[in-house]
Amino acid sequence: MKLSAQVTVQRSWYYTAVDTLSVADLREQAFVPLKSASPLFHNKGIYWFRLDIENKQPDKDLIIAIKNPHLDSVFLFQSIQDEIRTTDVQGNDFKKKDGEYLRYVRFKVEGNTSTVWLKTRLKKEILFPVTVTTEMDFYKAESISLLKLGIYYGIAGIVLLVNLILYFSFREPKFLYYSCLLFLVTLLFAYADGLYVLVSRNAIWLNYASLPVMWGAVFASALFSAKFLELDHRYNYAYQITRAILFVIACCFLAYILWDWTGAVLLGNMGLPLLVGLYWGIAVSRFRKHIEARFYVLASTLSLFFTLYFFIFRFAGPNFLNLMPSELKIGNILQMLILSIGILHRVKVLHKEHAYYREEIQRYLKERPVVETDDKEVLPEQDVFTQLQDQFGLSEREIDVLKLLAEGFTNQRIGETLYLSSNTVKFHIRNIYMKMDINNRAQAVSKIHGVSA
Repeated sequence: MKLSAQVTVQRSWYYTAVDTLSVADLREQAFVPLKSASPLFHNKGIYWFRLDIENKQPDKDLIIAIKNPHLDSVFLFQSIQDEIRTTDVQGNDFKKKDGEYLRYVRFKVEGNTSTVWLKTRLKKEILFPVTVTTEMDFYKAESISLLKLGIYYGIAGIVLLVNLILYFSFREPKFLYYSCLLFLVTLLFAYADGLYVLVSRNAIWLNYASLPVMWGAVFASALFSAKFLELDHRYNYAYQITRAILFVIACCFLAYILWDWTGAVLLGNMGLPLLVGLYWGIAVSRFRKHIEARFYVLASTLSLFFTLYFFIFRFAGPNFLNLMPSELKIGNILQMLILSIGILHRVKVLHKEHAYYREEIQRYLKERPVVETDDKEVLPEQDVFTQLQDQFGLSEREIDVLKLLAEGFTNQRIGETLYLSSNTVKFHIRNIYMKMDINNRAQAVSKIHGVSA
């Protein structure tokens, strides 16, 4: 709980599975101090919180804010003329079309208020982060918070735009995969920051909009990780585990929608750190031999640490931390930069390799004399690839692919040039390697050199 320097608060709580506690009994009800016991925030039921407030400046009004933007309802009770009454209610079920404050619940009370009671249900989020501040301190802190949000989303937008530009410049699919992942992760942050209310104030939208985004983020994370690390058939087990995690997440989210089971959505959300941990472990095993794995380990270590930190404290509820720790966003920004640099480094390496292959092919073809056949000129390049086709039994399409391989084209560009799908390009390349008894492009160049010699 965050407090102003002028405000001290004693906190206590009470839980009931059924809404049986009457307002008249609140004074006599034994509330448990939060310091001595922790509420189980994953339980379905009613949670009561009592705040005993001491304001050193009673002439200044107070703001009680619960910085969890996903609460359906929070009821405020105060003692008025020795009678406890409901004085306000806020939450996603009570969003006003002309409401001036949208992101999360806040109540304004008089500065001389000594005790308030808060009543709520915790459906999805297991935190109830309360701040009690003077009105001036509240708006000052809120201005700083909005500035931080602007900085983060500004950086995320710039990194996303740069990755898209790099994709169209280099035609490297990894930039596109990472752009999709970054976009979905940014949407998750926006949900946690309560920004979905800018799209709609409908309670159903605010409760369930994050579920497909979370599933999509997990899928995009797996796809990008596999492509970035360039995993082959030896890592089929990783794909099987990924499919299982995605299936379990979908089942958990469906259970939450159908039965309103809080534990299901909490388990589903854990799929993201589990998946990051899986590919982090694979990257560690490839750390020495693959430079991409080093970039991934560094970036994912930050992401994994901060993600686990965030989710563990969400389960630990009583710490009353802010819903979105700034440390998590800092980790995400660092991850953006590291992975973008890693992709760019890989592209530079590929371009150097492709340039080398092109130079070798051009040199070999220039050294090959022109051959005359039936009064018709046959270019050296045509003669070389005709010999390769006859020697290794390559099809016309495989020759087309081999020519582009020799030119240093990526699989993506080969597909775009020949109007082939990615899988078809891979199929032809595998056949070429098998027929020519080679394992990589460098050996293909060597074979061409051998024919042209």
